[in-house]
Amino acid sequence: MYEIIDAPEREERTLNYAGFWIRVAAYLIDSVVLWLVNVVVSYIIFQSYSIYQSNLTLSLVSIVIAATYFALMESSERQGTLCKITVGVKS
Repeated sequence: MYEIIDAPEREERTLNYAGFWIRVAAYLIDSVVLWLVNVVVSYIIFQSYSIYQSNLTLSLVSIVIAATYFALMESSERQGTLCKITVGVKS
């Protein structure tokens, strides 16, 4: 109906989707990183406070660490975990 004269022109962008295997590789590398973090954090928690180690406690610590890692990294400005950013994938 009415045309805005000073409106910026629209840019056309093409989206390049990451393949399945690139995403699998990034997830596997993220898993190794999370495993290392879990080992360090579990060692600190269970050695410092002498808490009885049980499988349930270790599982809960691992779940909290993984959920926090993925939630914070994927909702950041870069929109991806460390390994996704490294291989150039955005969520």
